[in-house]
Amino acid sequence: MGNDFLVRIEAAPETGPKMREIVEAFAKVSSLALIHANSKYLNSYPPKLATKIELVQSPKFEPPYDTLRQIYDDLIRYSIFLRDIRGKSIKGAVVPRLFLRRLLIPTFYLTFGKRDNIMLEVADFYSLLSDPGEFVKKMQHRFKTEGQESLFKDSEDVKL
Repeated sequence: MGNDFLVRIEAAPETGPKMREIVEAFAKVSSLALIHANSKYLNSYPPKLATKIELVQSPKFEPPYDTLRQIYDDLIRYSIFLRDIRGKSIKGAVVPRLFLRRLLIPTFYLTFGKRDNIMLEVADFYSLLSDPGEFVKKMQHRFKTEGQESLFKDSEDVKL
């Protein structure tokens, strides 16, 4: 069902293919977080199960980023991401949280978890909307330098 949903989204006028690239880029980053990052939960450090984007500040789609407004609105309109405006940022301001549609989680081999998120600066969020491939490269570098090496670093005989 998730793949069928993505095919239908890709057929949306104007921004369809771009929306699919964005959701696939976010899924890759979430997978990287699952593999390379841990979250602090009580007294343990389980793998990071991130299916939502949490912004440090609220995005303002002013020039030169005004062209990204339509893509953002379409991501919300087609329910690829569900917006929750009750979230507060690190600085205490009310910012939107964007939850990946639950239907897409098994499609990208992610896990159902509400606890963790991918924290993004506004510039990184603009990067996700404008150039998803470059966003994945930047986040890949960030997770590999800050996080753990791999979930399977001690097991050399693990076959996927």
